[in-house]
Amino acid sequence: MKNKTLITVFVVVLALALVFLWALEPGADVEIVDLHAPPIGASTPGKLDIVLRNNEPEPVDIWLDVENAFVDENGISHPTSRVIIPENSSGPWDVDFVSLQKPITLLPGNNSVKARLGYRLPGEYELEVKVSEDSRLLDSASLTVEVQPPELSLKLEYEKVSWKGLERGNDIELYGIYGYLINYGPSLAEDVCTNLSVTEERTGETVFTSSEVYDVGDYDKTTLWTWPDYPYALIEITRSGTSEESYMPVQNVIRGKTGDVFRVNVSSEWGGQTVSTEILVPTEEESVEKSEKKSEEEGGNP
Repeated sequence: MKNKTLITVFVVVLALALVFLWALEPGADVEIVDLHAPPIGASTPGKLDIVLRNNEPEPVDIWLDVENAFVDENGISHPTSRVIIPENSSGPWDVDFVSLQKPITLLPGNNSVKARLGYRLPGEYELEVKVSEDSRLLDSASLTVEVQPPELSLKLEYEKVSWKGLERGNDIELYGIYGYLINYGPSLAEDVCTNLSVTEERTGETVFTSSEVYDVGDYDKTTLWTWPDYPYALIEITRSGTSEESYMPVQNVIRGKTGDVFRVNVSSEWGGQTVSTEILVPTEEESVEKSEKKSEEEGGNP
């Protein structure tokens, strides 16, 4: 019994001594030379460029951890260490080179490595890069990554349109409203609340409202519509101001009489950013011209 105790104590002391000696043993001479991450957008892939210098005369296998490289919409950072792309990779996701739970071999001198980044929301994120060898930390460095928000804008335009099956001749003028949600920024904007409001210019009365939700990609634009390939809205002008014409599948239909001018306003909101634009349909000049023509026609009647 006494011998077993002595053996156990000896094994424990030996293990502690080996751990102590391992801790005292210097690791490989590897350092982080440079970190660079170009500004990226939310919900779009980004990358971190890392330059590592191996000061040893022979190749060294290291582990590279990038903390806070992927953050979801709840602010939770997901582990993404090992998703590393060495410079000798022939493609961004070359399975023969992407480091997934395996060390990276650094040749003597400078070595360029890239890591994937991704963030669901705009803002500033602090990256922590750690280089280790056999669980021994060799070097670490931090970098702030800027995730830029979308830059939203709206555009409206209109034109006179014809409609299949419409046979009332000059009694109806139909204007198609076309709208575009434009993103000049690098971030995807999802669930952009977009409101349509139409008022009669002379009375200031709001005669129509509607709301839709749209997505717009980075550096892209989205057409506003309630049905693909149809106008965003239609404005019908008749002498009486009323008609029973159906313009389905267009749901945004505004009806007025000759002489009416409508102020069409569209506004969009996303993440505290609000943009809007508006146009008059028809223009006051077009409305006056139409009213004068109507008066002449009525005056010429016996």
